[in-house]
Amino acid sequence: MEKLVRAGSTTYVVALAILIIGLLFPALPGGALSLPEASSNAIRIQAEDYTRYYDTTPNNVGMIYRLDDVDIEPSYDLSFDGVNFHPEYLYGHSYNNGFRVNSISSNEWLEYDLNIPVTDTWKFTFRMARLFAGNASFDLAIDGQPVAGSPFTINSTGHHHIFQDIVVTHVNLSAGTHVVKITFHGEAYDLAEFDWFYLESETNPPLPVSPVPHDYGAPPTPPPGYVSPVSQYGRLQVQGVDITSAISGDPIQLKGVAPHGIQWFPTIDDYTISNYAYDVGAQITRIPMYVEQFGGYTYGPTAKAYMIAKTDEMIQDAIDAGIYVLVSFHVHVDPTPYDDEAVEFFTHVASTWGDRPNIIYEIVNETDGSSWAPVKNYADEIVPVIRDIETFNGWPHNLIIVGTPSWCQRPDLVVGNPINDGNLAYTFHWYAAGHPSSLWQNIDTARNANLPIIVSEWGTGSWDWASPNINLEQSGLFLDFLDERNISWINWSWNIKGEALSSLKSTASMQGPWPVGDLTTSGIFVKGRLNEL
Repeated sequence: MEKLVRAGSTTYVVALAILIIGLLFPALPGGALSLPEASSNAIRIQAEDYTRYYDTTPNNVGMIYRLDDVDIEPSYDLSFDGVNFHPEYLYGHSYNNGFRVNSISSNEWLEYDLNIPVTDTWKFTFRMARLFAGNASFDLAIDGQPVAGSPFTINSTGHHHIFQDIVVTHVNLSAGTHVVKITFHGEAYDLAEFDWFYLESETNPPLPVSPVPHDYGAPPTPPPGYVSPVSQYGRLQVQGVDITSAISGDPIQLKGVAPHGIQWFPTIDDYTISNYAYDVGAQITRIPMYVEQFGGYTYGPTAKAYMIAKTDEMIQDAIDAGIYVLVSFHVHVDPTPYDDEAVEFFTHVASTWGDRPNIIYEIVNETDGSSWAPVKNYADEIVPVIRDIETFNGWPHNLIIVGTPSWCQRPDLVVGNPINDGNLAYTFHWYAAGHPSSLWQNIDTARNANLPIIVSEWGTGSWDWASPNINLEQSGLFLDFLDERNISWINWSWNIKGEALSSLKSTASMQGPWPVGDLTTSGIFVKGRLNEL
């Protein structure tokens, strides 16, 4: 449904708006909403602080900051040198710049009521990113009149966290209130990631601001008496239906948390992973390396390079924290069309990290199909790639896990046709407010056939991200069921995304530690179950 909405009926002065927003939404790490003070020669407006909008799709898919129909997500600003990604520091603010407007479609527009302090000639700088190639542009109008040069081209930056400056000069504005309207045009669904725009006087430009990186404080340290899971258990080994310690030979149960997609949250860092272990109590984490979904591994060379670099970074962080790390080739469909990408990805991961006992390979996340055969055929190709690298280097074989049909709810379909490998398990996924408990019997069916199971993803809420529901009673019963069978689990997700099942409030940091005030109802429950260890 198409909507035309006035987001606010009162024209506001920029400085006052910034103050109010800063009070209502505390800054995220990196000075997210610590904006430059409005002055007589410089003004900065966050894209998400629009006064009116026109949006062609219902609901804010990011579910944070404001809940109308404009899509808003956390914003991060990166640069890429061809090998590594680096944070950008612009106008004195680090790469976490608060929020951005995203998922912009053609003909959608945003309006801003802007108070200009003095009559002057102004330069506008628009901070935008764009993943896709193809035509994209925006019209700029002030008080209903197009600005000379419109439309302005939005070039592809190759990644939705690599931003560009689009500069518009010689805009004459008198002192007083003006309406700035930005209308987007193009041929693709996601035309731009719009972070902010900045005005500065051309006759009296502001002094340059020295970049000041955000101080996150001292790195996290282990609590007194902490013994890392990897030092305690060593490499993981399947024995019958159990996952066992290579050190003691005893069955073990690992419990942990996962972030959301790593392409959307680049501020997941060593602080995050360390605090998963030291603050939350996680023994294992998961790297959701998205493949076919927005901004994932298959979205061009820059996106691929980012996903590999971020995966490597998070693996090293997990090794440093002494916890296990499940590297997930995060497809949601039949993986067969992506077998070449899987070979490439796991060749890199196994060659780089395969000697470390922390590593668990999840060669397929989920498949939407109801048949085991295509997943089995895919696994029969990918598993030998990893094993050949391990054997060639003389390394013991690390644990491999494989997704099962129907969104990993049917491990029972593997019965009678398992993968021929000595250190491999199968996955089960379940959401407490979206799936019936009757599905649990599929775990027992698989185990009765001597197939080991790991729950690499479960949530307190629904598989439908837009659902507001969580079910802690069913969550507790499910975890009791897993405890009785010594089955390892990873909760989805320890993140600020704003979904009902997210463990962190959207105003929390991704770095941690996380006091109870940063936790959602789901987060309090999950942390409580982890600390029962």
